[in-house]
Amino acid sequence: MNSSNDRKQLKRPCFELNQDELNEKVTLINNNKKKKDEDMNNLTTTNQGMQNSQDMSAVPLFNANDAGPYAVWIRSKIQDKELSALKVSLVSDKLAYTSIESCTKKRKSNVVVMLKDIQEANKLIRDPNLTAKNLETFKPKVARKSRKAIIRGVDVDIEDEVLLENIQYVNRFKLIDFKRMNMRNRTPKSEEDKWIPSRSILLTFEGQTLPREVFNAK
Repeated sequence: MNSSNDRKQLKRPCFELNQDELNEKVTLINNNKKKKDEDMNNLTTTNQGMQNSQDMSAVPLFNANDAGPYAVWIRSKIQDKELSALKVSLVSDKLAYTSIESCTKKRKSNVVVMLKDIQEANKLIRDPNLTAKNLETFKPKVARKSRKAIIRGVDVDIEDEVLLENIQYVNRFKLIDFKRMNMRNRTPKSEEDKWIPSRSILLTFEGQTLPREVFNAK
């Protein structure tokens, strides 16, 4: 009997903590856990900041070979979240971008901002204020080198050379091609007159946008 009691006594703790010592131990453990969590949060925040900085520095910018105006695409980082042109416009106004020509919604989560100034366009691409609002900006991979427009109702009796000499538009646009379009002849007399000149003129302008108006072409 005595040996059995001795074995039971050996299994008991060799020391006991009073309530104050126990509370101190629990507090110490909690503090260590809290410090570890804070260190992990700080490390995560630092890594995210470094990643954002690296991501922003990796975004391609416009260069001297790109013709203006400059299209900067803005989209939401949150998947399937709708982005309004008004929101982007208000944000850009607060950030004092003075060379913005237009702000247009393209898709559900995409808005295109057109800027006249290349430096402001590049500044907008890497603006950390937009990143803080869960927005990301980028330059289109392949910018349009030219755009085409059609002017209708131009008299076929006016020679193309005369039209080209008298056509007027805003100076900053550059006309790189001028062509009168043909149409199918409904009453052809031979193979040669299956197609005849139409009253439509195809204009090709350099850059990503078109002039709002073209004068003296009729």
